[in-house]
Amino acid sequence: MYSTYSGRVSLIAVAFDPSMTLEEAEEVRQQENWSFPVATMDPAIIKKLGVRYCSKKIAVDSSGVQIWRGGFGEGTAAQFLRVFDDLAASG
Repeated sequence: MYSTYSGRVSLIAVAFDPSMTLEEAEEVRQQENWSFPVATMDPAIIKKLGVRYCSKKIAVDSSGVQIWRGGFGEGTAAQFLRVFDDLAASG
């Protein structure tokens, strides 16, 4: 799905585990064969976003507004396509 939107939507996998280094996150990206970048995040930002457990998906538009949020196992392919369409339209 990401390849359809690359160049129009930025997707970054963010490591939730505060002990994970960027190098470890990059190893996961390579093992999983993800084509999008990975990052680590300041625990204060994770707290501000209200992330309390692993596998939280948050879509933020080009204005910095959260437009979608889902937890572990939440979100269908159709929902993800709609979110990516909305993100691409927001610029």
